[in-house]
Amino acid sequence: VFNLNYTNDSFKGCMYLGVVEHFEDGPEKILKEAARVLDKNGIMILSVPYFNPFKRIKSLFGFYRNQKGDFYQYVFTKKEITKYIKNAGFKIIKTYPYNVSKGLRDEIFGMKKLHKFFKKNKDNFNKTNYKNSEIRKKSLSENIINNFLIRSLFSHMIIIVAKKI
Repeated sequence: VFNLNYTNDSFKGCMYLGVVEHFEDGPEKILKEAARVLDKNGIMILSVPYFNPFKRIKSLFGFYRNQKGDFYQYVFTKKEITKYIKNAGFKIIKTYPYNVSKGLRDEIFGMKKLHKFFKKNKDNFNKTNYKNSEIRKKSLSENIINNFLIRSLFSHMIIIVAKKI
């Protein structure tokens, strides 16, 4: 990922899903190398762990203190990762926080048990009948997860689509 064996402007697109956060030196060199091998207007899709607002609030209360041990990964705010991407020569097209269910399960006490309960009993919850209604049939969890505010606050990951400029 640091030294791709391709000439400049070789590709129209590239994808880094769960890659750049695992290098202790940070994502800069990887993103610049991606820009080098992409042709003008090439598209990059990148997904990284999201340091969402809820995690940031928890960190103010002492959660996520540095732990001794081997490096595993970075977690990025939207602002941090978009800055890296822009500095590498890309224009952000779209950002999308996702994987709310993991974010909720991992960050809120009791949510793992609640998630297991809903998963075990999902057939009972999905039998709701919306006769004569304009409401699209969705489960309760689908409606919660699709709520932008909930996605922004609790998503575990963020995906970014960017174009080389």
